[in-house]
Amino acid sequence: MADRPGTGASRRGLDLLARALLAWGLLEISSLAALRLVASRNGLEYRRLEDFFGAKDREAIAKFLQVGEGFYYRPDPDLGWVPRPSTHVAASGAYRPTTTNARGLRSLREYDDAPPSGVLRVAAFGDSFVHGDEVDDAAAWTAVLERARADLEVLNFGASGYGPDQAFLRWERDGRPLRPRLVLIGFMTENIGRTVNVFRPFYTPETAMRLAKPRFALEGDRLVLRPTPLRTVADYRPLLDDPAPTLASMGRDDLWYQRSGWHPGTPLDVLPSVRLSRLGLRFARRLLDPPAYETGWIPGGHAYRVTEAVLARFAESVRESGAVPVVVFFPNRNDLQRRREGKPELASPLVAAIRRRGIETVDLLEPIHAATSGLPLEEVFGAVHYSEATNDVVARSLVEVVDRHRADAPAGPPPRPEAKRPGRRPGPGGAAATGSPPAGEARVSRAQCLQRRA
Repeated sequence: MADRPGTGASRRGLDLLARALLAWGLLEISSLAALRLVASRNGLEYRRLEDFFGAKDREAIAKFLQVGEGFYYRPDPDLGWVPRPSTHVAASGAYRPTTTNARGLRSLREYDDAPPSGVLRVAAFGDSFVHGDEVDDAAAWTAVLERARADLEVLNFGASGYGPDQAFLRWERDGRPLRPRLVLIGFMTENIGRTVNVFRPFYTPETAMRLAKPRFALEGDRLVLRPTPLRTVADYRPLLDDPAPTLASMGRDDLWYQRSGWHPGTPLDVLPSVRLSRLGLRFARRLLDPPAYETGWIPGGHAYRVTEAVLARFAESVRESGAVPVVVFFPNRNDLQRRREGKPELASPLVAAIRRRGIETVDLLEPIHAATSGLPLEEVFGAVHYSEATNDVVARSLVEVVDRHRADAPAGPPPRPEAKRPGRRPGPGGAAATGSPPAGEARVSRAQCLQRRA
């Protein structure tokens, strides 16, 4: 018996549908397998931004919003975060007592607007290795250096977690007005990753310092400032209410986000093929332009070029102020371990590049290695940072630099030449725009502090 009209067409349609469903199923199964393969071999995994903040993250941000002014570091509209002035933090765990003066500098003393006659003023900028994490106020290398000479002031502008970009901006806003004669620009090897980071958790997901920062980008050979996206405590509130849009917005200028598998979620994310295609587009961009996504020690990579440009511009700005810049390289535990094993120094290409620009540099790897080669690393470092003995080595190495420049230039305040500022909003008269310090010393417990690791 012949089929009724239309029956054959219906069967063919059902057959095509069955084949399409089978093909779709095979596509999803193969996509899922590909996702797992990429995750295992390349460490690149598709992840929804909605899941970026877990319960602990939300709890930390909620506490920060509630008691933001009680933290050792507070949000800063220009720098991302800055040490809170007139604050003392008690010892806890690996961290020792920490004190800031009325200017927010780590110090047990105050400093005048200009150095006294006959006194050489030195200012140090950089991360926690400059700040002196894990040792007492008096044992930090800046304090040891200051005590080495009676006619010397050493102003510690270091801050945990800072990149060279933040250190530069703090010099421009807070350091330049204090008229130092010698400026030490601290740089630790791992800092290269911070110059292309905007939101700290994109770079170090385990950090408790869940704050945003400014960064510089290169447009051709020109440095362009990308201001801090979250400037006030209130700006962090959307991270509790609806984090994905804020995270995606910050990610546009964050190279660690661009390299990652984080994406704003969609209802179609349940399909492995959708996740694979979105992840594939990001991975393809990295394959097509590897230097643009390079965050490590590759001289042609984006992070390397930005870091060199920031350090060079920092030194140029110091010279414009009438002071002398010296870039100081601080080795971390990995650097010292590599030196003991006879491996090349990771930062050596950058050291050479900075020297070729005519900028004085001091590489602390060799003096620290020479002074500690017979000691286990556990005695050279604390949990992460230098021990008291290693801080002494740093101070002894830098006092030679200070003495050399004391002979080259008169002590006292340098002149005040007019100089261009980077694209940012300075405070009145170029001073800090974070408000006046409290009249009395604020004391907060270590538990209230943001994480202070480098």
